[in-house]
Amino acid sequence: MKTHKRLSDLLIILKLYAPKKSALFIFDPFERLIIDTDFPLTFLKDSSPKVLVSLADEVICYKGMQLDEFDLVLDFGKSKMPAAFDKKRFNYINNPDKSMRWLYADQNKSASFLSFYNASTFRAKMIANTIEMAFKLGLKSLVKSGGFSLYHQVQLNIDSLISQIPHDGYSIFMGSEGINRTTLIELNTKGKTTHFMKSACSKQSVSALDHEGRVLSTLKLKKFNSFTFPQIIPNKVNGTLITKNIKPKNAQRSNQLTPLHYTALSEMVLKSVGFYHLKSTTYWDKTLYNIEALKMDGSYTEIINKLAQLRTELHDVKHVYTALAHSDFTPWNIFVDHKKLYVYDWEECDMEAPLLYDLFHFHFQTGVLSERISVQQIKANILAACDNEKIRDIIKIYSIDVETYFRMYLLKIITNYIGVFQQQKELSIQHQWMLSAYEEILNETCGSVSEKIQRDIFVEEFAQELKRTAHAFLKFTEGSLENLQSSSDLDILVLKDDIKKMLKYCKKHRNVQRTKTCQKSFMTTIEVFFKDGSFLSIDLINQFKRKGMQFMDAKSVLVSAMPNIYGVMVPSMKFDFEYCYLFYTLNGAEIPEKYHDHYKKQNDFQDNRVLNYIKRKYKLRLYNQNELFVYNPYFKLRVLSKLKAIEFNLKMSKIKNNINYAIDTVKDMIYRKGMIITFSGVDGAGKTTIIEKVKNRLQSKYRKEVVLLRHRQVFYQYSALSNTVKKKLNILLL
Repeated sequence: MKTHKRLSDLLIILKLYAPKKSALFIFDPFERLIIDTDFPLTFLKDSSPKVLVSLADEVICYKGMQLDEFDLVLDFGKSKMPAAFDKKRFNYINNPDKSMRWLYADQNKSASFLSFYNASTFRAKMIANTIEMAFKLGLKSLVKSGGFSLYHQVQLNIDSLISQIPHDGYSIFMGSEGINRTTLIELNTKGKTTHFMKSACSKQSVSALDHEGRVLSTLKLKKFNSFTFPQIIPNKVNGTLITKNIKPKNAQRSNQLTPLHYTALSEMVLKSVGFYHLKSTTYWDKTLYNIEALKMDGSYTEIINKLAQLRTELHDVKHVYTALAHSDFTPWNIFVDHKKLYVYDWEECDMEAPLLYDLFHFHFQTGVLSERISVQQIKANILAACDNEKIRDIIKIYSIDVETYFRMYLLKIITNYIGVFQQQKELSIQHQWMLSAYEEILNETCGSVSEKIQRDIFVEEFAQELKRTAHAFLKFTEGSLENLQSSSDLDILVLKDDIKKMLKYCKKHRNVQRTKTCQKSFMTTIEVFFKDGSFLSIDLINQFKRKGMQFMDAKSVLVSAMPNIYGVMVPSMKFDFEYCYLFYTLNGAEIPEKYHDHYKKQNDFQDNRVLNYIKRKYKLRLYNQNELFVYNPYFKLRVLSKLKAIEFNLKMSKIKNNINYAIDTVKDMIYRKGMIITFSGVDGAGKTTIIEKVKNRLQSKYRKEVVLLRHRQVFYQYSALSNTVKKKLNILLL
């Protein structure tokens, strides 16, 4: 009985062998094809190369087209082809799930494809020895899973790649399923592997190979002694990477960390260690971005929520030690002999990974995929490895909390893999093992959820979204977003064209229960209510206006924005203080106490440049900076006279500003209504106590002015909310 074939495998084979932009035809009369990936759409032109894949026992013609009309035919049967074709015969060996694993030419005399095989366990060694023996005894047909014939009238795509390196034969590893899938070609001479060629299967894997090339070039400059890495061979084919085989003759794989492994891990730390604020690292930025990219669907909702919770539990980590990490430091990427390690596949390398990342990864991946042990045993193995002398020294020197760094590892690796899983139509058995292990370890690792979690997560992820466009946080005295108080709101200067995108982001965020929006000509206020009961108000400002008068140029402020030491984009200090000063002065109020120290320190630090800027621009007679923090009616008049004379408030601009102000006022009356909350009861029931608590809670949480009205016997109708920008909530006591 003929076995089924997977479309993903056929597409990989055709990518390697068929001409580019070919028109693909599949003859499958017995429905042997498993559609496990999206079928490529091909627009047939007269000049397009034609490729036929036959899954029938025999094919004579296809839909009126004779076989010699095709440029390439991939035949899994025993068809007779015209003499015009050149023929190649290939065999393949499957994975346990029946997908193709290794591909090799039928005339190969040695099992050179075993260079890809992780023969570190007793069972794996037995399999490798059996395959080698079968080839030596001429019984190689016993170990293959199947074969096919390749008939072609054009040059094969793979020839332009492998012809760059002299060789006798080659074999192919079909690659691991996923968006980063890469095929690996092994070249050999007289049965000895000399080179490896990686060929990208997607845009993501092209990027990964480019990254690996840069990493290998960087490693060459570091001059490591404890391990060797591949040497790059220049090539002319895009989306490929060619390296020399660095494995010595007697090197082996090991499922256990040896003294050589520990030495290599220690050397990587000592030669690349760095100390950073956690939230400013590329590790943290990438992790937040990847979490936000995850799709909240039924099968992954719980694990994604756990990842978000784990991210928040790391919120209190201020600083982190980082170092070079291979990031896939596993037995199947490492050979070892009595001298050193030989480490392959650096495409996931991270130059700034939290310390011990590779140690955690070695034990976790080996435990799940090779040894099939519980996550509890994996954690026990990690703790035992941390007792190694070299690792113990690292932990002591850098005061490493192993549990915290393990959590940072889990956050990154699980987020990455869940993102990959969500883009696959079905998971391989190995991926199912990984998913189960991730669910178990997250349930064991994550603690209880705090009340601030959803608001904190949103703020950090919203800031990540803002990084994609021009923006600046105004009057931002906290320095870091992690220091944002629960009673604080956000004032953010943005481009007007980006406001719709920000609104959509807020409404669609997984932690948001509902939003309330008020849009005006110069700003949009978004009140965000989270599922855990927390609240945040965001003012997205695109122009600086008050009552139809523009008082600053938004573009100039945006251009001046630079990241502070925590990576938060803020305007230059003179513009930031000018905004704060004008905002309160034009509203007839003094600058709140919470801003005093922040701006005074900055002014002193800049040798009074901020103060002198305000004096010169508005022609104010100031003797010291304290005068700016107290409301002065005379200063307000001076400021108004100066603002009325600028271009933004003259002629047609003035008319347009006044029209927009009138429209904004109407909108405010319609959309910014408040509410009446009434309390009634007999004397002594405790109404006053309850009202005071409710008032304080509303003012603290929603930053609204609350008005108390007390009435007896008669109900007096009262307007719910003043239709001004004061945002009043009213409590009416009967």
